[in-house]
Amino acid sequence: MAETLQHLHCLVPFKHRIMSLIGFVRTHMKEKIIVVCSGVKSCQFLSLLFNFLEVPCAYVHGEQSQNQRNSHIKQFSSNDKSLLLISSLSLRTIDIPEHEWFLQYDIPQSLSFYNEIIKKIASAKALLFVDPSEKLLIDKLKDSGIESKEIPFDEKKIPKLHLNIEKWLAKNYGFYTSSQFAYREIIASYVHNEISDVFKAASLPLLDVAINYGIKAPPKLPLN
Repeated sequence: MAETLQHLHCLVPFKHRIMSLIGFVRTHMKEKIIVVCSGVKSCQFLSLLFNFLEVPCAYVHGEQSQNQRNSHIKQFSSNDKSLLLISSLSLRTIDIPEHEWFLQYDIPQSLSFYNEIIKKIASAKALLFVDPSEKLLIDKLKDSGIESKEIPFDEKKIPKLHLNIEKWLAKNYGFYTSSQFAYREIIASYVHNEISDVFKAASLPLLDVAINYGIKAPPKLPLN
């Protein structure tokens, strides 16, 4: 890992992950932030969410045309927007724009890929969200050469917007379906994750994960 990179992590419980993301973005609006999502659906859901919150954001994922991707990257690079949401796979296909913060919001799919990306962002500060039950990942990162400093999680400092999100979901069918797809995608990212001794689908607290997406009752999904 390059000496210029400051790697940080925060042990964020599942049900507070989106609220923690919103709080972080709101307090760092004067800096450029890249947020890494598990896939297309998570990226789409978060873009809708920040739109509702009136936080301008650019986004890049695999269902866009090349022209659309280039347009969003240009908006971010030219300071029109300070937040860029990007799906994990899309990181492989673009030159990462200059930024101050690189936030791994959803879980990394493999240690090798995460190490590869961290090496590409040597001038930035990297922040990793991970559930307290998954802190073994921090030891694995250390073994692979990434030293990480913990930022304490403080529930009192995160915004209380769960009821607002539930109301938005009830009024907006597109937002509602997007939350459902994002929920399914994060479950799938656990089922197919290469770091299986850390990210265990069978141990997921499904209700907490669902609450994070504004879903009151988690739909039944296969966990194998």
